[in-house]
Formats: sequence, structure tokens, C-alpha cells
Amino acid sequence: MSSTLLVWLGRGTVAFATVFSAVNTALSPVVVPLLFLAYTGIELGVPVAALTLELAVTVLIPMIVGVAVRTALPRRVEPFEPVLSAGASLAYLALLGSWHPTCVVVLPGVARCSRTGYDGGMVAPTSMRLDEGLKARLEALAEREGASVSAVTQRLLDEGVRMALHPGIVFRSGPAGRRPGLAGGPDVAEVVSFLQRLDAKGQEAIGEAARWLGLPERMVRIAIDYYTEFTAEIDGQIDQREREAEAEREHWERQQQLLA
Repeated sequence: MSSTLLVWLGRGTVAFATVFSAVNTALSPVVVPLLFLAYTGIELGVPVAALTLELAVTVLIPMIVGVAVRTALPRRVEPFEPVLSAGASLAYLALLGSWHPTCVVVLPGVARCSRTGYDGGMVAPTSMRLDEGLKARLEALAEREGASVSAVTQRLLDEGVRMALHPGIVFRSGPAGRRPGLAGGPDVAEVVSFLQRLDAKGQEAIGEAARWLGLPERMVRIAIDYYTEFTAEIDGQIDQREREAEAEREHWERQQQLLA
């Protein structure tokens, strides 16, 4: 929104125009993606909540407080106005300098914008060409799962790369979401959890786990290799399995007490 229009909306009062400008800035993460989608047909994956909060904290709130103080104490604030204005401008420029957004078209009609701090890292610029049949299948799958095409595509790519790097690993859906498992065998978390409970070590542990789980030893090694690369992920799944098992045990005990 132009400065002239903001001053007009403020009825010629610069203070009101300043407040309108702050509100306009804070709302931009919501308005701009909608306008971009309406005019170009491209959906911007913008972290609206995070950007709105940051703009409110760094722009909207300081500007409103500044206008209120300037209005309430004009004579006390006036001597310091040049210093305050310069300091605020430098701070805002420093903030902009540390913010390096990247917008990537990840699929025809879908773009993702990101910056360091919102998703743990920058989205690497990537372009790909998809035939119409594949694009239609992705859209159908996304609609069936109730997710965006971008999210489904990223998940399938991630799982595909993991399966290519760890042959024998497959991914299954369940109440707790997607989880890695051995083809024709148990989840990786189940194999690792079993190994962690064994007193045996090394090759002896692999052999014992293979006998108890009914698996070839090479499949146990595949699970170990996968766990080595994605340790935190599998540890989280093991913790979740243990919590669920404990909840089921407590539920069963309450039933037995009721029936006793």
C-alpha cells in the first residue's frame, strides 16, 4: 500500500498513517500470498504465523508504542527524535539483512518460500519437470491424504531416497504416522528395541535377534544401518511404542480390577 494512500486514510495525520503502515506490514504475510495466488495461480508456502508474529514484534508493536509516547509526551520525546529514528531504521535494516528468503517452485503451480530459522534450514532451489500423468496422480494422492501436493511430494521423495540408500527398508502407514520397517518384517524400531534389551553384543546379538524375530541376519544389519543414520527418529518411535504399551498395560489392569 502506497504512502500517499496511507496518509489519505489517516486523514492527513502522519501518526495515523504510521499506524496504518504498521498494520499493513503485519498483514502482508497473509495478504500477499492470496494476491499472488489470485493473479499468478502459484501457491506460496509461506510460514504465515511465524512471519506475522515477527512483524508484529519488530514493526507493529514498536511503531504503535512510539506513536503513543510521542503523542502523550511530545516535548520530552522531541529532542531525541532524530536519534530514535536513526536507531530504529538501523535496527530494521539489520533485521532485513539477516533475513534471506528463498522461494522455490517445487511443482508446477506450487512454490515454497523459506528462510533459516523457520524450518531448520534453507530450502535448496530445485526445479523438476513432471508429466501430466504423474502430476495428476500426485494431486489425487494429496487429496486422498488431506495434504498439500508439496507435502506429499517431499514425503515421497524423502522416503524414496531413504529406501534407495537402504535397500530392504520400506515405509508403512499407521496410527502414529509413517514409519520405516523391513520388507516382509517388523518395524525398524521393533528390531532396535529388541537388540537394546539383549545382553549379547556384536555378532552374537545379531544372530540372537535374527533367531527370535525370524529374520535373516542381513535384515537385522539393514535395520542397524538405518538406525545408525536416523538414530533420533527411531529412538523417538521406540519411546512412543513403550508409552503406548504402558498405557495398554494400565488399561488391562484396570479392566481386571473391575472384573475381579
